[in-house]
Amino acid sequence: RMQAEQALRRERERLEFIINGSRLGTWEWNVQSNETVFNETWAEVLGYRLDELMPYSYATWERLVHPDDLHRAEEALARCIRDETLDYDCEFRMRHKDGHWVWILDRGRILTRDSAGKPLLMFGTHTDISSLKRVEEELLSTNELLTRFIKNSPIYAFIKEVTPTESRTLKASDNYEEMLGMPVAEMLGKTMDELFPASLAASMTADDWRVASGDEILHVDEEFNGRSYTTIKFPIRLGEKKLLAGYTIDLTEQRMAEAALRESVATFRNIVQASPMGIYIYRLEDDGRLIFTGANPAADRLLGMDHSLFIGLPIEKAFPGLRETDIPEQYCRVVNSGESWQSESVQYDDGVVSGTFEVHAFRMAPGRLAVLFNDITDRKRAEEEKEKLQTQLIQVQKMDSIGRLAGGVAHDFNNMLGVILGHCELALNRVDEAHPLYAGLENIRKAAERSAELTRQLLAFARKQTVAPRVIDLNETVAGMLDMLRRLIGEDIDLAWRPGEGLGAVRIDPSQLDQILVNLFVNARDAIGDTGKVTIETAAVTVDTRYCSGHADVLAGEYILLAVSDDGCGMDADLLAHLFEPFFTTKEMGKGTGLGLATVYGIVKQNGGFVNVYSEPGQGTTFKIYLPRHQAAAQEALPAESEPAAAGTETILLVEDEPMILDLTTAILQNLGYTVLAATGPDEALRLARDHDGSIHLLMTDVVMPGMNGRQLARELAAHIPNLACLFMSGYTANVTAHHGVLDHGVHFIQKPFTLHILAAKVREALAAGAA
Repeated sequence: RMQAEQALRRERERLEFIINGSRLGTWEWNVQSNETVFNETWAEVLGYRLDELMPYSYATWERLVHPDDLHRAEEALARCIRDETLDYDCEFRMRHKDGHWVWILDRGRILTRDSAGKPLLMFGTHTDISSLKRVEEELLSTNELLTRFIKNSPIYAFIKEVTPTESRTLKASDNYEEMLGMPVAEMLGKTMDELFPASLAASMTADDWRVASGDEILHVDEEFNGRSYTTIKFPIRLGEKKLLAGYTIDLTEQRMAEAALRESVATFRNIVQASPMGIYIYRLEDDGRLIFTGANPAADRLLGMDHSLFIGLPIEKAFPGLRETDIPEQYCRVVNSGESWQSESVQYDDGVVSGTFEVHAFRMAPGRLAVLFNDITDRKRAEEEKEKLQTQLIQVQKMDSIGRLAGGVAHDFNNMLGVILGHCELALNRVDEAHPLYAGLENIRKAAERSAELTRQLLAFARKQTVAPRVIDLNETVAGMLDMLRRLIGEDIDLAWRPGEGLGAVRIDPSQLDQILVNLFVNARDAIGDTGKVTIETAAVTVDTRYCSGHADVLAGEYILLAVSDDGCGMDADLLAHLFEPFFTTKEMGKGTGLGLATVYGIVKQNGGFVNVYSEPGQGTTFKIYLPRHQAAAQEALPAESEPAAAGTETILLVEDEPMILDLTTAILQNLGYTVLAATGPDEALRLARDHDGSIHLLMTDVVMPGMNGRQLARELAAHIPNLACLFMSGYTANVTAHHGVLDHGVHFIQKPFTLHILAAKVREALAAGAA
């Protein structure tokens, strides 16, 4: 026994020497007494000195083991004690003195048992495997990461094991199911021949072996099921195995997009090249400079230059004319902000506007600017011409509206003036010149005649006065009026007469020509003031359609020009705009009615002509009147009429719907010796004519009446009364007895208001024509 104990002691010493030399943590547990001893290395593994853990007990061990690992460690130890396992082997974490956890590989074995076979002594080792566990965890993480990366790769990812004759799938991303139509789990372990068509599988296998057995990285394009793919393959070294990994990218949409982009670029290039608009392209540098990079053919054509000479130059050098403008600044703002900009640019040639361009600038890409421009010169001119014509049309419409108003007012006013003037003349015939009332009656008559002249001017402006035009030689007629015109302007103003040659004739009432010249000369005299010059000129002119396109109220044809010029004070644009409006005057109160030029305008329009005025302040004024040239030869001037008979004995059927005029005219005619059948309207006139037993020699009727106009009444009566003479009267003609104020041939007309003398003369004239 003693020898055995000595042998055991020597063996323990030898074992301790070996253990201490190996730096292993060791422990020895007396299962029966539950006493545990361990060496210093065991304590150092956990950061303690041996005396800090002594005496050691199970409670100390339980306190140091990680709570999550304690049950597993205890269960492993219990299985060994129960003799379920030969050795005890467990990995668990123990707390280090500084607080972190240390992975321990704990291994033990039952060394002795009692006679009943129960464990008496158990011996074991503690090994720090923290670094190994970190490596395992990193390996597991890496493997998991690789697996997940391949599995969930947005592109096709794979790992293969390769031999010279086959290539077998080890890992593959889930999206291969979309390509091959089978779950990825079924792909694993299959060769390329089992997954792809034979021709494609053979090339894949050959490429895989070349990559796996070498060091190259292979890029290969492949077509499969109508789609385009590109694959990148590279070798993996893992012992003796030949592995490769790779990625396959579906490029179908990308290549379709690239094709569409190429087509779009080609289309854009064709559009730019074929565009009728000029196009400039600029590049904005980091230093803020705009560099000209190109232009299309239209830009060369529109501006007449070769823009290829300026490519690569800053905008200020390429186009020096832009230096003094804000255009380069605007272009930079467009590139930086992305907002578009448009403007109109005027091009000058030797200081004269040679064209207008519409400019649009927009950012076509980051740092890139496109400028589109188009020549809008013709459009701008058309717009200006349209605006001018619109202004002229508005002016014509305004003058027509004023004319209608003036004509209506003159018509009603003439009826009242007729009553005033007629009764005044009747009263003057009954009062001796020495009577105190005579002078007052004479003043009333003069005022009424002056008012009647104003209404005649209004009717002339409204083109509703009645005229009897003749074909006249304009030069002869004007020459016959020169003496009267010289007296009108006075001795201090020179009158120059410059007749043109080969004029031809015009058709106009000579009295209207007299009105035109008198009014123009009165205005010229007032504009000159003291001394100056008035010039009358005539000429034959032709007005073409081009001139008419810019003047809304002008017709093309042959015209005779009558021009009256003065060197007076002239007029500004505002004054010219209102020149022909009735009652518009610049003269002092009481020195002008504002109807002179309105009369001129109305007469010229009534005779189919037009009038232009040229004037500037301080530069004088020229009135140019254009009258249509008439083809017939000028007529001889009519001989002066003899004094009409003041009385008669014929029977006159008088028709007037205004009671006061009817009564007055009846009284005048009766005083002249005529028999008067007075009717207030057409129906009464027809009744009186039917009931009258004697002859009716003259129908004197108003033109405009309710129910039946004067001309219709005349036709009705003429069917029953042969050789019935007719005399029409009206405040205006209303186209019943005249067309646009021009009397029909053979029609006798008296304008309201009329004097007793004029009425007597017109009645005798109409009766004489009827008798003839």
